[in-house]
Amino acid sequence: MFMKRSWIGLVFVAGIAVAAGGCGPDGSGTGTGDGGTGADGSSVGCAAGVDTDGDGIDNATECMLGLDPAKFDTDGDGASDGRERMYGKICVAAAGGTQMRPPMACTMDSECSGGTCKGLDPLVADSDGDGVPDGQEDRLLDGMIDTATGETDPRLTDTDGDGVTDGMGGLDICRPSGLATVTQVSLQGGSTQVGHDPAWGTGTPVMGGNGTGVVLDDAATNAAGAVYSVLSVGADSVAEATRIEGLLTAALGTGTTAVLVGQVSMTHEMQPARTSTYRVARATSASALRDATVMPFSGVAAPAGAAIGAGSEFIVELTTVRRANGPAMGRTDVAIVVSLAADFNDTAKKTSIRSSDLINTTGIAESGKGLGVGCNVFRATQSAVADFLWTVDTSGSMGDDQLRLANAATRFFTQMQAAGVDFRVAVIQAGSTTLNIDNPGLTFISGGDAAGPRKLCEQVTSTSLNMPCPQSPGETFNPYPFSGGQEEPTAAAVLAHDILKRNAASPNMDRKFRTGAKVVTFHVTDEPGSNDFTRYFDMTNAPDNMMPWGTVYNATSLANIIGYFQRNQILTFGLVPVNATACTALAVTDLPRCVIEGNGGAVIPIATALQAEVDAAVAKIVLAVAGATSQFMLTRSPITSTIKVKVRGMEVPRSRMNGFDYDAGSRSIIFFGTTFRPMMGDEVVISYRVWEGSIG
Repeated sequence: MFMKRSWIGLVFVAGIAVAAGGCGPDGSGTGTGDGGTGADGSSVGCAAGVDTDGDGIDNATECMLGLDPAKFDTDGDGASDGRERMYGKICVAAAGGTQMRPPMACTMDSECSGGTCKGLDPLVADSDGDGVPDGQEDRLLDGMIDTATGETDPRLTDTDGDGVTDGMGGLDICRPSGLATVTQVSLQGGSTQVGHDPAWGTGTPVMGGNGTGVVLDDAATNAAGAVYSVLSVGADSVAEATRIEGLLTAALGTGTTAVLVGQVSMTHEMQPARTSTYRVARATSASALRDATVMPFSGVAAPAGAAIGAGSEFIVELTTVRRANGPAMGRTDVAIVVSLAADFNDTAKKTSIRSSDLINTTGIAESGKGLGVGCNVFRATQSAVADFLWTVDTSGSMGDDQLRLANAATRFFTQMQAAGVDFRVAVIQAGSTTLNIDNPGLTFISGGDAAGPRKLCEQVTSTSLNMPCPQSPGETFNPYPFSGGQEEPTAAAVLAHDILKRNAASPNMDRKFRTGAKVVTFHVTDEPGSNDFTRYFDMTNAPDNMMPWGTVYNATSLANIIGYFQRNQILTFGLVPVNATACTALAVTDLPRCVIEGNGGAVIPIATALQAEVDAAVAKIVLAVAGATSQFMLTRSPITSTIKVKVRGMEVPRSRMNGFDYDAGSRSIIFFGTTFRPMMGDEVVISYRVWEGSIG
C-alpha cells in the first residue's frame, strides 16, 4: 500500500552489476551444471541451509527458483533476491485506467477482480516493465512508496495514474543516471571541504599562516571565487563578520562601496552566516580583485593564473560563517566571488547564479561528510503573492535618495513580474501617529498595472522637494500622507501593518492585505533611529491601539520591536544609515538597520548608495521575496549547483530569464519567465545533492 514517511535523506541502493545467470530446477548452475560459481571461481552448489551470497535465500531454494546462489542480486536491478522474493504483493488491474490507488494488498490472484496479484520478480530487473529497475523505484525496498520524494511503485507501470509511465515522467532526475555531479575539494590543513559546480574547473589550493583555502575561476561567466578557512577572532558571528568585511573592503581598495549588507541566515550545518554585497568601480579584473584577498585570508601570495573578467565595474559577494561547534569549531569560513557587474546584472547569463552557488554556503561542509540525494515532488496548487509597504522619509535631505528609488521602479516591476509574483505596492510617508487609510484613500499599485512603474516612481518622490518623478516630471504625487513626523519608517511600517491587518474584513482591497500574501516592508530614511524610538516607541506617545515597547532603548526594547515583524512573518529591507557599530552595542541611532537585520533582512547603506548600488540591491531583494512566496520549498538544504527541475516532463534550465533559480533564505525554487512556470495541477520534480549528516 502507499504510505508517507518522514523524509530524512535518501541514498540510492547500489546495484551489483552482474550478468544474468541462475540455477536450473535440477540444482545446476545453468540447468546442467554445478549450482553457480563463487567470486573465487569455486562451485557453490545448491545445498539446503547454506546461503552463499547472503541474500536471505538458501542455495537450494535459489536453485529451485532459477536464481543464482552465488549472486546477491541475480537480475542486477539493485534489489537483493531475498528482498524481491519477500516484497509485498498488490492487485494490479489488467487495464491501467481501472487501477485502484492506493492498490489493495493480496496474496493470490483470486483476491483481485479483473487483475493479478503481483509482487517483484528476482529474475526480472524491471518487474512492471516501465523502464526503471526495481531497486531504483522503491529505494528503501520496504513497500512504503513515498511519491513526494520521488519514489514509484516497482509493481505498477504508472504509479500516480497520470497517464505517463514511471520511466517516462520527470522522476528520472531523481535516479543515479539523472543526478547532477559535484566536485569535492578538502581545504589543506583544515577541517572543511567545498563541493562546487564542475564549471569552476580545478581549484588552486592556498595555505599560509592566516588560513587555508581554494581559489576558483570560471572564465565562461567572468567570475573569480575563493573559499577560505581562517581562525575566528570576533567574539560572536556578527563581530566576526564585521571583521571579515573590513578585511575584504580594505583588500578590494579604491572604489569599493556597499550594495546590500548584513543578511543573516543559518547554514545546513546550523552555523550562523552573514552575507553582504559590494560594488567596485575601477579598471581592473575580477581575478585581480579576488587575488587581492588571498594574502589577508591565507597569508601567502595569490597563485599565478590568467586574468579573468577585465572591466571597470564589479560586484563582490561575501559570506562569513563563524563555526561555533563541530570539528571546525573556532574557525570561520569565508566565501568570496567577484564578477563583472555587467555580466552579474545580465539575466541572460549565469554569472549571478554561479556566484550565488558558491557564497550561499550550501557547498561548504565539514570534512568527511559524504554526499546524499534529495528528491521532492510537488503538485502546483497556488500562486506567489506579496504585498509591499514602502515607508519613505519625506524630509528635505531625501530628494536624491528618492530619485534613486524612483529610477529603480521599472527594474523592480520587471524583475518581480519575471519571477512570477503577484504583487502590490503601497508607498506611505514615514510618519508615526495614526494612519488614516480612508482619507484621502490609500491605494495599492498593482504589479500587473502597465503604468505601475510610473505610478511607483511618482509616489516615491516628494514634489515639495522639487524632485518629481523622472518618468513624469509634471506629477504632483507624494507618498501617502501619514502625520506625526516624516522620518520614522520603522514606526510607520508597524502602524500601517497593524491597521491593514486589523482591517481584514473590509470589502475594499486597498484597505487590507490580501489573503495568503507575504507582507514585505521597505524602510527608507537617512535619519538616525532615535527619531523612530523617541517619537513613537516612547511609552508616553504610544497610540492606544498598540503595545508600547518601553521608554529606554535597550536589548529588550529592540527585541520587542523585532518581535513584531517576526510574529507577523513580515520580510524587512531598507535604504537606511549603516554605521560600523554592531547592533549589540545598542546605539539607538542604528534602530532601523538593527530591526531589519535582526529580522533576517538586509539593508542598502544610504550614505554611499548610488544608482548602481540601488539597482543591484533590487535584484537580490526580488529573489528573496520570490523565494518567500514560492510553494516549492525543499525539505533539505541542497548543494545548489546540483539542483535539477522538471515541469510537465520538461527539464527546466537554470536561468533568471526563462527557467528556475533557488533562494537559500527560504530554501525555495523560483520560476522565471513563462515557458516552464508550473500551471495549476502540474507535477514539479526537483532533485539535488545534500551533505549527509546535515540537519538544516
